[in-house]
Amino acid sequence: KMPRFFEPTPAFFAWAKKFLRNQFVFEVGAGDGHTSEGLRESGIEGIGLDLFPESKTIRGDGTCYPFIAATTVMLCRPCHGDFVWLTIQQAMMRGVTTIVYVGLERNVEGDLQGHRKHFRLLLSDAGSDGEKVWVWDMRPRRDHIKAALVRTQGYAKPSVY
Repeated sequence: KMPRFFEPTPAFFAWAKKFLRNQFVFEVGAGDGHTSEGLRESGIEGIGLDLFPESKTIRGDGTCYPFIAATTVMLCRPCHGDFVWLTIQQAMMRGVTTIVYVGLERNVEGDLQGHRKHFRLLLSDAGSDGEKVWVWDMRPRRDHIKAALVRTQGYAKPSVY
């Protein structure tokens, strides 16, 4: 049995239920799948991926996994090195719209590297060891969408740009 590096708090699942509702979540480096299972129990669809899958996870390498566009990739207390950065790159190339990083404050800069500036801290009490949740939400926000009413040949149609 794999050791568990991340033990989610009830606050983590409450946050996830609110923030990740209606999103499909790929938890990368899921270990035994206890976090993915907790997310499913909270009503969030998704799967856990791990290089060494157990009964509740599937085999998958986040650095080259064919993620589905418009989904969420979550990394909870990941191994360090280029793994996190390469997984984020792969997620971006595949059109993922949300990346969730759960970890210790001391590891954020090293794990997220040049992507750090895109992440916002959204939850401070995510895990039993003081893990926090940072999110890069790439979904279009209503306040960033510019819309115009364009009149063409006698009728108007909305145009988003």
